Amino acid sequence: MVEVHANDERPAMNQQDLNRDQMTPDQARATLDSAPRLDDTGHDRRIHGWATAAFGALVGGYVGLYQALPEGNSARNVITAFYVLLLFGLAAWQTKNIRLWPRHSKVTGYVALGCTVMLAGIGTMALNFLESRTGVRAEVSPLWYAVAAIVIAGPMLVAGWIIANRRS
Repeated sequence: MVEVHANDERPAMNQQDLNRDQMTPDQARATLDSAPRLDDTGHDRRIHGWATAAFGALVGGYVGLYQALPEGNSARNVITAFYVLLLFGLAAWQTKNIRLWPRHSKVTGYVALGCTVMLAGIGTMALNFLESRTGVRAEVSPLWYAVAAIVIAGPMLVAGWIIANRRS
């Protein structure tokens, strides 16, 4: 434990000493302007754009394929394990290959992810609602599951394109 004495040897600081150590706004601006910057060459935009679009395609494809399979099918477990493995692999690839986050890419990606998850939830709840009303699993054409997968993936596909092609 450190003891503190009233007659500490440190010099007292007054307002004049504090002001001397602070930068003026012009000095701060000059310091920021002279700092080295990472160039936005488009590499990181392409990585984020492709990753965002791929996440959307994975979610949409998984929901469409999972719902298309009959209940109790053991392939559902394999598909889920493969889906999780692909998600982690894609996240690792994205993290390994980026140098910086392009401006607005996080917000764009998260808004698109929210829309994708919302659409997946609505589709899944609609199928469950029909099943609870009729007592049997709804027999839907595989084409509808493919359309549902594309609609679910849509927001993240669009966000991926926006991220990859935004220039500001």
